[in-house]
Amino acid sequence: MLEIITTADGSSSLYHPDLNETYHSRNGALAESMHVYIDAGFSYLLQRGEKAVNIFEMGFGTGLNAALTYKQWTHNKNVLVNYTTIEKYPVPIEIAVQLKYDGITDEPEISKAYAEMHQSAWGSWFNLATGFDVIKVEGDITQYHHKGHYNLVYFDAFAPSKQAEVWQTEILESLVAAMDRGGVLVTYCAKGQFKRTLKALGLQVEALPGPAGKKQITRAHK
Repeated sequence: MLEIITTADGSSSLYHPDLNETYHSRNGALAESMHVYIDAGFSYLLQRGEKAVNIFEMGFGTGLNAALTYKQWTHNKNVLVNYTTIEKYPVPIEIAVQLKYDGITDEPEISKAYAEMHQSAWGSWFNLATGFDVIKVEGDITQYHHKGHYNLVYFDAFAPSKQAEVWQTEILESLVAAMDRGGVLVTYCAKGQFKRTLKALGLQVEALPGPAGKKQITRAHK
């Protein structure tokens, strides 16, 4: 049974007792997601001048990354966003509605979008707003065949020590193949073997400063 926890910055996360793992850093769920996926990822592409951002997210989880992406997009509505996210174990809606995130669950427009993301059907595209489309895939990435091309990847799986199968070279290889040239992958993981695998797959790998409690994160370019 998933347990709701409060992290150091006051934002919610979940604890998965079977894996003995949290969905986000205990040092701050909101701060971690902003730092890794928005600042180093989505905002980075916007600053590059991208007019369309096709996102693939490994691990919808609590929906925090998706909600933060939507919030950032509301200040950049000239950009078209297609957001594909896969999740093997969807968070029950009765748990999702209890999560608290400053700037999301307390802001009407963002809170409404966040709720719609969780309430929407799995497996079908839906229009969250004009210019922002989402599809949630309930499934296992080890069995998933990528149908699109992405210029931004949020790789937000559980740690390699907890969910080793999704960090396998074959999984990363198929994902890299689905990335556009110039595409970017961002993740909290900075393990040496993971970065060596990305380099072997032809990506240019950057080690960026991490959020509170973490020395580094990874950004890789195709």
